[in-house]
Amino acid sequence: MLKVVIADDEPFVREGLKSLIDWEKIGVRLVGDFENGKDLIDNLPVLLPDIVITDIQMPSVSGLQIAKYISENYKNVIVILLTAYSKFQYAKEAIEYGVKHYVVKNDLLDELPLILAKIVSENAESENQSDLNNDDANIENCAYVIQNIEKYIEENLDKKLSLTDIAESIHMNKSYISRMFKEKAGENLFDYINKRKIEKAKQLIKNNELRMYEIALNVGMEDTAYFSRVFKKYEGISPSEYQKELRG
Repeated sequence: MLKVVIADDEPFVREGLKSLIDWEKIGVRLVGDFENGKDLIDNLPVLLPDIVITDIQMPSVSGLQIAKYISENYKNVIVILLTAYSKFQYAKEAIEYGVKHYVVKNDLLDELPLILAKIVSENAESENQSDLNNDDANIENCAYVIQNIEKYIEENLDKKLSLTDIAESIHMNKSYISRMFKEKAGENLFDYINKRKIEKAKQLIKNNELRMYEIALNVGMEDTAYFSRVFKKYEGISPSEYQKELRG
């Protein structure tokens, strides 16, 4: 499913678009809305949208400036410009930036769904492939995404982490981040998570302030036997044996 973000400095336009258009029915997913162009641009590396819908006239960063930035950095992203004018006075400049779609605001709720449906029908690729295309066009974003994944994991080592939780935290497709992490970080994502949990457990064991079941809970493992198996898998010895070695 193609991902869409919106930028418009008028709150009623953003709210109207969010509530009055059936995005899922069209075959797209709204993943973000912003009141200015700067915030949208700042969030592009994380959200990696397939479609950007933006007002052409906004303070600070205009829709045309967004279109220019996207044409230079995210060539696979489709831009739809919203305008208050039936005669699109910036057409020449917009075409230069690869913009093929614009909607007059008076016809917004009628025209925008039709344009989105046309884009969806022309794009036979799945959401996963779309994410991969964005990645190919923006290799420099991979390190940023991995950094955010690792940050989320580090902040939630005391929880039972799922791929869905991680994907939702950075607004990305879970199949994509799993493949991308393994390719770029050089190891399976859940191996990385378990290693970080075991490192935290080792520190807690060294502190000698908690019982083993409490240490297991602190790394998101309610079953002490399971915690022991995971610990032994990565350390070669059980938590209890590790504790005895520390005590000499």
